[in-house]
Amino acid sequence: MRGVALVSTLYEVIATITDYQMKVLAHEASPDAASLASFLGAFGMAANSLALVTALLGTSYALRRFGVRWCLLAYPLAVAAASVVLLLFAASEPATLLNVFFGVMVLTKGLSYALNNPAKEMMYIPTSKAVKYKAKSWIDLFGGRAAKAAGSSVTTLLKDLASTENMVEAGVGVSLCLVGVWLVAASKVGHIYTHMTAMNEIIE
Repeated sequence: MRGVALVSTLYEVIATITDYQMKVLAHEASPDAASLASFLGAFGMAANSLALVTALLGTSYALRRFGVRWCLLAYPLAVAAASVVLLLFAASEPATLLNVFFGVMVLTKGLSYALNNPAKEMMYIPTSKAVKYKAKSWIDLFGGRAAKAAGSSVTTLLKDLASTENMVEAGVGVSLCLVGVWLVAASKVGHIYTHMTAMNEIIE
């Protein structure tokens, strides 16, 4: 279940880093608290709307058409592509960079709710009730908090960098390294899931 734990928590580290970077840019670009609140409200609405539309129209189709393993791999690949886009715009004007962050974060959060989370939950199907209860409880309660703490540790280091460009580049570098580990774990877990369900076996 270590692979499931990695698939379930690595995104939390990356999301914490990227969310921090976007909020730093939003704070710098907002003339007052009301403008900042408006921006964050628009972001939340856009991300949730995308998640809802994708969940209604695409989640079940993607899982049926491509399978759980593909869905587990597709999301970290999308996060990697989004990270590369951020890297390409790292030296842009603050307003432009903030817009890029907005689009990237809406896409990744929306796909997380609609594609990644359902695929993760299906990983527990070929497990016994005891394993499911213990593993899911540990991952949800401890793993998620540990991942956010790790992401916060990275953002603490990012605060000391000399410029926004350096902050973005360093954050993207860490994220891409984590995506590499994530892809290996997702591939392995997806393969095990496919084998276990085909053989009608469960993990005791």
